[in-house]
Amino acid sequence: MIPHEHAHEEEDWTFDKGVDAYLFPIYNGTYFVDFHRTGDESHEGVFFKHRHTDFNNGRFAFYDDDRITEAHVRKGIIHELTDHFEQQA
Repeated sequence: MIPHEHAHEEEDWTFDKGVDAYLFPIYNGTYFVDFHRTGDESHEGVFFKHRHTDFNNGRFAFYDDDRITEAHVRKGIIHELTDHFEQQA
């Protein structure tokens, strides 16, 4: 998520504004990111697409056990539903 003090500095962001998104399990712990709710989704959150990419690459942020978790998205797929960005803080 973007800290409040940086909320008006869009030119510095490396991501587009977040959009509502949903995760659908595929197989072996991987998930497909889609933007339409069907009732079969396993998670609801916000997708932040990397600017300068033609694919759905970026971050998916969602609540997990009352905390925000962010996962890598590559070409619309999450290969591991763990918080990769907590380790960088």
